[in-house]
Amino acid sequence: GIQEYQTTLVNEIIKNLSDLLDTLLEGYQSNSASQMSKIKGIPEVSGKLIWLKQFERKAKAYKKKAAIILGENWENVNDGKKIKELIESIEKNSTATSRLVEDFNKEALTMDSNDISNERLLDITKKQNKYEIKVNFDEKLIDLFKEVRLLSGKGQTLNGIVINRSIENKVNYPYAIALQESFRAFQNSCFKIKNEPRIDKLVAKQKKDILTLIQEKYNFNWQNRPKIQEFTSVICEKVAVFEETV
Repeated sequence: GIQEYQTTLVNEIIKNLSDLLDTLLEGYQSNSASQMSKIKGIPEVSGKLIWLKQFERKAKAYKKKAAIILGENWENVNDGKKIKELIESIEKNSTATSRLVEDFNKEALTMDSNDISNERLLDITKKQNKYEIKVNFDEKLIDLFKEVRLLSGKGQTLNGIVINRSIENKVNYPYAIALQESFRAFQNSCFKIKNEPRIDKLVAKQKKDILTLIQEKYNFNWQNRPKIQEFTSVICEKVAVFEETV
C-alpha cells in the first residue's frame, strides 16, 4: 500500500513538472499571464520576470517534495532521475531573468533623452474623423517608470542613467495618468449623449466649462508644474461631476 501511494505521488510530481515545462516552453506571450499583466497595468519586462520567477519557485518546491517522498538520495533512483531532468529543464528555461534585465537596460538607454520639460502639456489628435484631447506624455515613459519601479522592487540591478530618467518622469507621471483618464471619461461621456439632445442640453454648461478650461491651459508646458497640479485637480473634479450627471 505504501509503495503504491509513493508511486502515485511520484507520478503526480512528474505530470505536474511536465505540464509546467510545456507551459514555460510555450512562452510568456502565448500565456494568459501576459494578458492578465496588461490588464493589471504591469509592463512587459516586469510581467515576464514575475512569470519566470514563478517557475523557479515551483521547481524548488518540487525538489523538496521529491526529497520527502523518495529520500535524500532521490536524484539517484529511477523516478528521481526523471524528476531531476524535468526540474533542470525548467530551471534552465526560467533563469533567463538576468538577460531579460540586461536587454531592458540596453533598450532604455537607446530611448530619446526623454526631457519633456519644454514640451506642451496637451495635444489634439485626429482619429477616424474625430478630434481627441491627449496628454502629451509618451506611453513609453509611463512604461519606463513602471518597469524601473517594479524591477527595482524585485531586487534587479538597473543602469543608473535609466533610473535617473525614470525619476525625472516620475513627478509628471501621476498628472499624466490622471489627465488621460479624465479626458477619456469626458470624451466617452460626450459620445454617450451624442444622440441624446435632452441630456446634452442639460449638461451643456458643464461641458462648455470643461472645454473652456482645456482651451485656456492648452499652451501649458511641463515646466508649469504647480499650475499643472492645480489644473489636474480642477479638471478631474469637473469631469467626475459631468460623468455622474450623464
